[in-house]
Amino acid sequence: MKSNYKKIVFMSVVFIASISAVILGASGQFDSKDVTITAMFPMTGGLSSYGDSASKASILAVEEINANGGINGKKLKLNLQDHKCDAKEAVAIYKQFKSTTDVFTSAACSGTALAIAPMLENDGSVLLGSTLSTPKISGVSKNLFRNWSSDAKEAELFAGLLRGVNYKKIGIIYEETDYAKGLKESLEKDVLVDSTTSSSDSKQVYSEGFVSGSTDVRSQLLKLQSEGVDVLFISPQTVTSAEIIAKQMTEFGFKPKTILVNDNVSKADSLLSKYSTLFQGAYGADYRIENSKAIEDFKSKYKARFGEDCKQVNICIAEYDNIKIMAKALSATAGSNYDKAEIRAYIKGINYEGVSGKISFDNNNDRSNAEYSLLKVNNGKATMI
Repeated sequence: MKSNYKKIVFMSVVFIASISAVILGASGQFDSKDVTITAMFPMTGGLSSYGDSASKASILAVEEINANGGINGKKLKLNLQDHKCDAKEAVAIYKQFKSTTDVFTSAACSGTALAIAPMLENDGSVLLGSTLSTPKISGVSKNLFRNWSSDAKEAELFAGLLRGVNYKKIGIIYEETDYAKGLKESLEKDVLVDSTTSSSDSKQVYSEGFVSGSTDVRSQLLKLQSEGVDVLFISPQTVTSAEIIAKQMTEFGFKPKTILVNDNVSKADSLLSKYSTLFQGAYGADYRIENSKAIEDFKSKYKARFGEDCKQVNICIAEYDNIKIMAKALSATAGSNYDKAEIRAYIKGINYEGVSGKISFDNNNDRSNAEYSLLKVNNGKATMI
């Protein structure tokens, strides 16, 4: 596993280096005549597959925009940066490029967006992101928009599912990050509300956290096992953390009657397949995008351009739509030299027919029609139910 991880990191770094020369030019310098979007994705680490999908979809969108005249005759450039799922890294990137960037986008790791939000508010810069799912994102800044759904909706789905399950004790193991902990808190709230309003016996919730970078969570898992939990919710920040949990649960045969996993786990086909016995019958949830001809056309274009299928379809489509929306906002505000307040107002009022369907934003700058769907794992694959 360790050698495979190093290989993935190396390939991601090579990918960043190879596309930088194409997108930024051989000198790596920005031309003041061009228009720039800085994209912050997790290109290395446990969510590198998210960054790979988001970056390639963004490249495809930028290439299409430039082939059709760019931004009112100016070339659109994409400045790809690896935030490594690290808030400090995201802040450093933002500070470095805020003076040369017309608008930002970001994918994954809610904590990175939350760290930048106060600076967006102060500077007036605009960020349109995806895969930012913690409820804390809602309304955090008038300049931060989310083309995704809140984890609160995922937790509501899980709570609804559990109403049909005969259980008394639910265990939660979670990573101490904004995303993973936010899901834990939302589920706790929903379960406890159901418990106090139901005529059945009250439910007990046992939660055990671990810090990012931990390689041993046995003590947390053993505590949950000793409590005799009927349901276990697994909420890691990355696939790397998820594998540590799965491996150590398997080691001492800990498999509660019902297992729930967050969307980082339900997206990880290789993990679900490797630990297929543990995850068989587990329930997950993911941001829902209804299939359509537009999506099938996008998938065909993506494969033709990169020689492979998109591994994270909803992330690919969300970031592709984000780039197209930002390009429209930039084109509409070219006359004011891309005034930040005008860019924000344009995105706030947009009603855009994207690959993922109609996109608009509510009072909290969340996508208006974003929903989650329940999934069930069977033979190493999570599919919609």
